[in-house]
Amino acid sequence: MKKIKKINNEIKGDGFILRPPTAKDAKTLAKHANNKNIAKNMFDGFPSPCTEKDMKSFIVSVGKAGKKQGYTSDLAIVVNGEPVGMIGFSIEKGFKGGIGYWVGEDYWGMGIVSKVVNLITDYLFKKHKLARVTAHVYPWNEGSKKVLEKNGFINEGLLKNYAKKDGKIIDNYQYAKILK
Repeated sequence: MKKIKKINNEIKGDGFILRPPTAKDAKTLAKHANNKNIAKNMFDGFPSPCTEKDMKSFIVSVGKAGKKQGYTSDLAIVVNGEPVGMIGFSIEKGFKGGIGYWVGEDYWGMGIVSKVVNLITDYLFKKHKLARVTAHVYPWNEGSKKVLEKNGFINEGLLKNYAKKDGKIIDNYQYAKILK
């Protein structure tokens, strides 16, 4: 596993930085998030269109949650100084967690998300001592399935009627990576 450097609330990766989002990031993050191809793969309730105001509200809620739990669980993915996406994680019962992520369409196919998922999963296993990390993927999201599989996540199966999207109840795949 790759060694993780954490400096001033930043986690440095290969060609990117993960860090807590700031109010200054709202405009750029909204620009990348305001995309139907992003929205169709996000949880129900993700704003579409996504405005700067929406993103500012999200960033404020992230900051409040971070203060309460003692760490920031939603991080901006920063490439060449520009926030181009987000990755979030949750920790349940102290031994298992989940991740969710998105990156602007201009950055698809560049390997950035695969590196981000690898780094944050490693971080969760080492820093938070998790034994299991999961991710849920809509059936049509082939790109995300490939990212997870590339990072050693196993498709544990199709969860029938698991999620709600655009007013419809839909299935969802659950992927997991287990600490060995």
